[in-house]
Amino acid sequence: MRKTILMAGALVLAAFVVSCGTPLIPAADLSPASAAVEVVVGQADGARSVVSDPLVTAVSVEILSATGAQVGGGALTKGPTYWGAIFDIPETGGTYTFVAHAYDTSGQLLWFGTFDQLISGSATVTVPVVAFTPSPGLDAGTYHSMLLDGNGRATLWGDNSSYKFGIGVNTDQKVPVLSGTDGYVKMVGGSQHTLGLKADGSLWVSGWGSSYGTLGLGATTTAQVPTRIAGTWIDVAAGDLHSLAVASDGTLWAWGWNSSYQIGDGTMTNRTVPTFIDVTLQAGEVFERVAAGRDFSFALTNQGRLYAWGSNSYGKLGVGDYSTHYVPTLVGADTDWESVSCGYSHALAIKTSGAVYGAGSSSDGQLGFASGSYNAFTLLLSGDTVSALAAGDYHSLFIKTDGSLWATGTNDYGQLGDGTLVKRTAPIRVGSGTNWSRIAAGDDFSVAVESGGTTWFWGNNDRYQSGLGYNTDVLSPVNIASGVAKVFSSGLRTWVLDAAGTTLRAWGSNSSGQLGLGDSVNRVVPVVTAAGLLGAGESWIQVSDSGSHAFLLRNDGALYVAGNNSAGTFGDGSTTSSSTFIRVGTDTWLDIAAGYSHSAGVKSDGTLWVWGTADATGKLGNGTSSETVSAPAQIGTATNWVGVDIGENYGVAFNSVGEIWTWGEASYCRLGNDDDPPYPEEPVDQFSPVRIHDGVAWQPASVGADFASGWARTAAGEMYGWGYGYYGQFGFNNWTNQPVPIRFLSGSTVSRFSFGYYHSLTVLSDGTLWSAGNNRDGESGDPAFGYEHRTFGRIGTGTNWVDTVAGNSLSFALDASGELWAFGTNLSFYLTTAAPGHVLVPTVVTLP
Repeated sequence: MRKTILMAGALVLAAFVVSCGTPLIPAADLSPASAAVEVVVGQADGARSVVSDPLVTAVSVEILSATGAQVGGGALTKGPTYWGAIFDIPETGGTYTFVAHAYDTSGQLLWFGTFDQLISGSATVTVPVVAFTPSPGLDAGTYHSMLLDGNGRATLWGDNSSYKFGIGVNTDQKVPVLSGTDGYVKMVGGSQHTLGLKADGSLWVSGWGSSYGTLGLGATTTAQVPTRIAGTWIDVAAGDLHSLAVASDGTLWAWGWNSSYQIGDGTMTNRTVPTFIDVTLQAGEVFERVAAGRDFSFALTNQGRLYAWGSNSYGKLGVGDYSTHYVPTLVGADTDWESVSCGYSHALAIKTSGAVYGAGSSSDGQLGFASGSYNAFTLLLSGDTVSALAAGDYHSLFIKTDGSLWATGTNDYGQLGDGTLVKRTAPIRVGSGTNWSRIAAGDDFSVAVESGGTTWFWGNNDRYQSGLGYNTDVLSPVNIASGVAKVFSSGLRTWVLDAAGTTLRAWGSNSSGQLGLGDSVNRVVPVVTAAGLLGAGESWIQVSDSGSHAFLLRNDGALYVAGNNSAGTFGDGSTTSSSTFIRVGTDTWLDIAAGYSHSAGVKSDGTLWVWGTADATGKLGNGTSSETVSAPAQIGTATNWVGVDIGENYGVAFNSVGEIWTWGEASYCRLGNDDDPPYPEEPVDQFSPVRIHDGVAWQPASVGADFASGWARTAAGEMYGWGYGYYGQFGFNNWTNQPVPIRFLSGSTVSRFSFGYYHSLTVLSDGTLWSAGNNRDGESGDPAFGYEHRTFGRIGTGTNWVDTVAGNSLSFALDASGELWAFGTNLSFYLTTAAPGHVLVPTVVTLP
């Protein structure tokens, strides 16, 4: 909570030590060992106000140390009832003097009031010693999250349907991306739109231009980039498809979907532009803050009074009944409300004392009670006070004033963060930390920030809400901001990507400049590569590496490549090699695959392309055995391709209707199209794609190819494979090749899978790690498996694995904390351990 220190006189000069919660004024970029002081200049009893006085056009403050030296200060920002700002004092204790100045348009200092007849009075206040690090702004939409840093830069991740991130594309962002602009003080999200408020009072919106008027722009055109809403504003809130805002003069406005009177103008008419909501207030009273649920709304005034309107199912408005309220209705007579957060069928509110109250349904324990509906705000957490709260659909989060984090309610996706899926009808503690500062709740996931700025996630992750690059649900808090989010490996080189997708490290063989570092020197420790190729809002989303060259795919679809191009594998129309990353044309791509002497990709328009050196196996899939192409050549005319991969002399691709197609060399049954087992002694190569099991809709979520084994994973987590199986890598306890796709790991749900040359690795939905096949170099992760094991065996006892990559004779696995583990051959330092040889069990890779 904020600590307020008032000084008598014509002016009120207040100093706040901000330790948690949301300040009135956006925080500056503060250093870790500093005190954050909020300075507010307003109106004292019987005095003229620097806000209402028409002559006052600027107010500033000086902050002086005990010795009289100026240690901070600057211009203040005008609000509806005050001028204010937050300043960084570069000391954590001591006595400071605050000197305020008011000026007219000519810059002359104004005289008025009783404060020594001069607005430039001074007063002294002692600032407590505090080790303070700013908490960035944080909010969660339905399936996405938004984070603001101290400079007002917005980072977003998760569901990006309808262009709501404002970055010009509508693909989900698996790792955090920058919005491209800064200066934001608040950002909020609905299901199909995002609103950003800047320090200058401008309000920006991006997302779906529905007929409901969700964007408030008057038109129904989708806004792919942030577009300004007319007016000057001090607060904003986003419901499902409606929005609320407070103008700079303290008036209340709303727009968007109005099915349940959530706009508050007494009608059910959708509003396509900000609409003034006329509320009779007391003298001197104005609105300061707003909060929005799916179909209901709240607004808070500067006198601590709370108004509610819209749908009142379960009594969630807290006004004492269950009736829909068409216009803003006063919630009781209390005048000490501080803030509100809305769930689906409940609402939470804090009073200035730190006491927390709830209204609405507790059917899932979201109010901390085992059952019931409460149509008036009821005290929760009796005996405790809180500094922040957040309401998800059916769960709630609280930060107590001791800095501990608590959760209650439904837990079917792990949104309570206690490592279980058990519903809680009374608050339970999340972890043991005491330095939590900000929290946000999406529909069924949670995000929290520590006072040091570290951001954590847990809960439903099906739309990449975690920002970690994978979509497995997370049952305990994982760190978004650090560690490895993705790993890629060809067996000769390894690449790791951070959670933001902006820092790419690599190591291993670099004989042809495949690492893109400008030389051909091998690297035995990770080094940063591809630096300088990302602009604002851009990130890397994929690496595809082969023996000769490596592709990087950017989130805007731009494709880069480095390495050996003698076979025309770059796709740039030449055979000129490069030891630095160069862009391949100007086309944009959805997926990319690198083979040893050929490449394949799916463009953003859904077309399939292959290029490189052809041979008698038909690996280019272009209908001929002789034509070598150094520029992408389209395969067929279809525009519904989704993903592609290539193995040794063959390829596999799938489309949006669930079909899987293969082409190229047929030996070892690697094409998976022999419908008359046993496979023929002379398999037939295919020079054009052939559909596997014609008539079967596989609906794969991903496909893969390596050496001579192919696989497909369905959206339900079922695994199908075909091709080379001599080492038992399908887990069937035999060494039989599979001529057609056959389900393996039956009875298990798979979240990640990878084939190496002779072994396979999988992460199941319960977070366990398993392997099958060859283990002569330790690549299966457990010496107890022997040289090979033809059934899947579990590696270790961990349950927090999230990804895995199998190389030729080495393996990598990634855990939920962002740590990378390696095992297998290390003869060329491919695992970056201390000495060459073999690593027989998973060992942590240290990244410099």
